[in-house]
Amino acid sequence: MKYFCSIIFNKRYNILSKFFSSNIIRIKFSENLEFNIPNERDHKKKLLKFISIIKLKINEFYKNKIKISLENHQDLDSDDFIFILSKIRNRNFGICFDTANSLATIETPYYFINKFHKRIIHTHLKNYLLSINKDQLIL
Repeated sequence: MKYFCSIIFNKRYNILSKFFSSNIIRIKFSENLEFNIPNERDHKKKLLKFISIIKLKINEFYKNKIKISLENHQDLDSDDFIFILSKIRNRNFGICFDTANSLATIETPYYFINKFHKRIIHTHLKNYLLSINKDQLIL
């Protein structure tokens, strides 16, 4: 299974996925690269909007034999994934598991894999060196 990275629902995804011989498109919830804790109400609204967009488009991807994989990025923790997956019950939608990104939400890769192994359809492996001092964990 080959992997293709795309901005969510780029109108050219079908052409690009065929060009790269890919049947998986990786998406992220947001472009947020900061570790700010979002306002809970705003975050929930964004989650619901995101879910509605996925539901609206998922059959188009299915028709083109392309799976959608949502990456576990620092803007989503396990509780968010449980919520999203409970709303999008479709075998064409799964998780792109990034081994290092789970650390950004204070969850170990082992914890994340145990919780979501049935919905992981792609994996990013990393060989980061971890360094710990008295104040922080550094990748």
